[in-house]
Amino acid sequence: MKVASIRGFFVVCCLLALCDSTSAALVSFNLTAFKALKMHPTPFPHIIVRNFIPPDVLAAVNRDFPPSLAAPVQLHGQDGTKKNLEEEELIQRGEVFGAYKQLLDDARSDEMRDVLSKVLSIKLGKLSKFTRVTLRGYCDPCLGKIHVDAKAKLVSWLLYLNEEPLQGEDDAGNLRLMKRGDLQSTVKVVPSSQGTLLAFKNNLAPKHGWHGFTSYTGPRRAIQVNYQTAVVNGKRRRFY
Repeated sequence: MKVASIRGFFVVCCLLALCDSTSAALVSFNLTAFKALKMHPTPFPHIIVRNFIPPDVLAAVNRDFPPSLAAPVQLHGQDGTKKNLEEEELIQRGEVFGAYKQLLDDARSDEMRDVLSKVLSIKLGKLSKFTRVTLRGYCDPCLGKIHVDAKAKLVSWLLYLNEEPLQGEDDAGNLRLMKRGDLQSTVKVVPSSQGTLLAFKNNLAPKHGWHGFTSYTGPRRAIQVNYQTAVVNGKRRRFY
């Protein structure tokens, strides 16, 4: 057996062992889906897993979904732009509890970080100094501006929480992964509902990681987790 083959077999075995040891602790996620995690290289390194949150868990999460996120009238920033709520804001309001709280705990856990670190081949435990969790609930309407994430974000990943597929025409509201900063370069359309997991690497050269979605109005529930090298707070940024 060639050395490369032996190394690849060893990596797979380690990943399966890690998934077996952590999946029991992460009760919000589909245990079988952990073993299906696979990195896809095009248009940039990413993972997509449908039904990563089982339907019964997803139903419970939506039952306990925070009212501030579910409301059609959402909070806006001082400049009038849509504001994604930070986890701490909802905790202070007493709106994080039950199955939704369990999902957040599992999402920000070291176990989940370690699994994604293995699959995406990046040492998040060593490189990431800050985990940011932002929460979304409704578009009134909103446009998923085509962009690449900040360099401080090593890995971005999302869980989509709508129980039913988004109802927008031409995949409106569903996130698109692109080669360049235009919709014509779309390589994949990610079903942004029904417990889908999307994770991707940032901060690679050349500039890559273009993503966004077309204008959509209606519930679009999601949790986003970023593993970062810096704490970003408004215009202030503290690097490690």
